[in-house]
Amino acid sequence: MVLGLFSVPSPVYSEDSSGNKTAVSGVVSVSGVMSEDAVLTAEKLPDPFAAPVKKTRSTKSGTASGSPARTEGPLSGLTFREFYDIKLDGAEGDEYEVTIGGLDLSSRPSGSVISILHIYDDEKALASAIEDGRAFPVIDADLISAFGVEAELGDKYFSEPCVYVELIKPQTVSNDSVTFCTDSFSIFAVADSPDPVDIGWKRITSIDDILDYSSEGILISHTMGYYFTGTLETNVGNNASRKGIKKTAVFNSPDRAESGGAVRYYFESAGSSGNMFYIYCGTDERQYIKLDSGTRSLLFVSSQAEATAFTAEMNTGLEDVFTFRDGDWYMNMQGGKNGKAFAAYNDSTDPNNNMYLYGYATVKKDDPYELNGKSYAIVSERSG
Repeated sequence: MVLGLFSVPSPVYSEDSSGNKTAVSGVVSVSGVMSEDAVLTAEKLPDPFAAPVKKTRSTKSGTASGSPARTEGPLSGLTFREFYDIKLDGAEGDEYEVTIGGLDLSSRPSGSVISILHIYDDEKALASAIEDGRAFPVIDADLISAFGVEAELGDKYFSEPCVYVELIKPQTVSNDSVTFCTDSFSIFAVADSPDPVDIGWKRITSIDDILDYSSEGILISHTMGYYFTGTLETNVGNNASRKGIKKTAVFNSPDRAESGGAVRYYFESAGSSGNMFYIYCGTDERQYIKLDSGTRSLLFVSSQAEATAFTAEMNTGLEDVFTFRDGDWYMNMQGGKNGKAFAAYNDSTDPNNNMYLYGYATVKKDDPYELNGKSYAIVSERSG
């Protein structure tokens, strides 16, 4: 265990009307569901990358030493600010809001963007993040040397030594603090980049981009925030002959939607026009979407030959909004927000036809997280 510069246990000091509690230790606070006797501890650590000081971290096979400031590779040019090892004993929730204070972000260039780099060190959390497509391997000698425990964990899931990371968009950023949400306690780095980092779920803005994103799967949602699941719903609109695709509850982000039942759909070209597609979900057993105008239904069929070739169009009056039709019949959120499924309807002006598509932007091989030239503050969180 690394010996920190200070360690300040702190009891839960407040609780809101939803039962969420907030614990504070030094400049770090954590809010969410936790036990009555939950304790948050924060240890300020020396910079593991700063020369001549090096930090050693325990691993299963010995110790791993941090390296001096990097001069090449994907972490080239990084400088580090402050480090914390944080433990929350008594964590009982699914998501937490974390605020890191004591930062100096006032001097960052105008227009720069703050991102959170989540470095995974918990096997259960990492397995879930890999399954959800949120975590990606980064192969960098300095990162692997500085975070030996995390590299050994990454080695279980990748063909060579690596550290798994995820990029998180902060909720709020000020000159001296940053607040973000996470579902697990681990290591976090606050990254200052000149442009937004293009990793994660992105709203698709053009029909031409659909096939590019389709290899990773696409989430389909109504503009109100209801997403397509992979489940067939019967008795849609209290009509025994009408079927549709069950929708999720409302979610304000694709990450949350996928955790809440949304599934990825895949698009195949259905002709030379560039705007016609066969659409399916499932990879082992494909479920293609078929529109049945006779029963005003959306159905699942097992082959492309039975499926509908949908025409995709952009709603010119609304930003990034798609519609999908078969002749005069549209994919439609039946009953609006009060309905329970996506079915078929033949009114071209109905706002329930309006859909967003979300594609996942993946790691770029040359500089996977566009880290060159960014400055960081690293935080390590551990639950007991």
